[in-house]
Amino acid sequence: MVAYDDDLQVFLLQSFSAVDYLRVLQDNEQKQILMNVAFCMEAEKLETDDLIFLTEDNYNKMIIVLDGCLELYTEMDNGTHYPIEFLGSGSVINAHQFMVDRKSTVSCRCAKPTTFYTLSAEKFFEIASEHAILSSVRNEVYQAGLEQIENQTHMLDYSIGFESYKLQLIQNYQKKRQDYETMGGDERKDRRQTLSEMKRIIDNREELEKVLEDYIMFKQCVMEKIVKRRQEFVPPNLGEAIDKIKAHNEKEAEKNRLRAKMTIQDVFAKPSAELSDQNNANIQKFTLDMVKT
Repeated sequence: MVAYDDDLQVFLLQSFSAVDYLRVLQDNEQKQILMNVAFCMEAEKLETDDLIFLTEDNYNKMIIVLDGCLELYTEMDNGTHYPIEFLGSGSVINAHQFMVDRKSTVSCRCAKPTTFYTLSAEKFFEIASEHAILSSVRNEVYQAGLEQIENQTHMLDYSIGFESYKLQLIQNYQKKRQDYETMGGDERKDRRQTLSEMKRIIDNREELEKVLEDYIMFKQCVMEKIVKRRQEFVPPNLGEAIDKIKAHNEKEAEKNRLRAKMTIQDVFAKPSAELSDQNNANIQKFTLDMVKT
């Protein structure tokens, strides 16, 4: 446990607003629950390239980044390092999966010296057991996590710190504005419209949150494809290979039994989509033979 000052309390409470099941705790009594959660978080400080967790690790802690930067990344088929996201101050990692004790689909390391706060699942469950409303949302998140495991949904469990994200957009806006001015941007209607639209979104928190949500969903889709591709290329062990061969042989034997029972009329009566390419080829050959004779 570490000493907490008012600024740190405010920072952690603001960061909780990025977590869906904590954001709903709004009245004074519920905010006290969040204070209890904040007081149970512990600080860690690591250096550049220090690892926090790796793919397939069961990392049962929630992380809130205080300062610095954490990188979520994965490895491609050929071993290439693929960065998923760089997360700065106020970002939250593992706010859902830490409850379910699920293996991570990505790795996490420090992109530069970073201080972050963690909350263990054990401590969170202990706090939740004392507060009905927190216990209820915990159960909902836990059940959703189990369903994702059952459905093999690979969840990217993070949120980007809103204030740091907005600051980054403002910096990008200012740079783009300078670039446009250098290129004579005032004379280009399309450039003025681009700057105006950027400024409008930056100044509208609700719309900016939606943009941020869509951005993370896009990363989720990318990660789904990466994981699927990785699974397709993972060679099975000997037992799995034997099972796959047996299943394939049984399936082919069943097809052959069905084909043997079919009359020519039965085959022609079935839609071609239900037949294999080999069957379709056989039918075409049979038809040609009939025409020749």
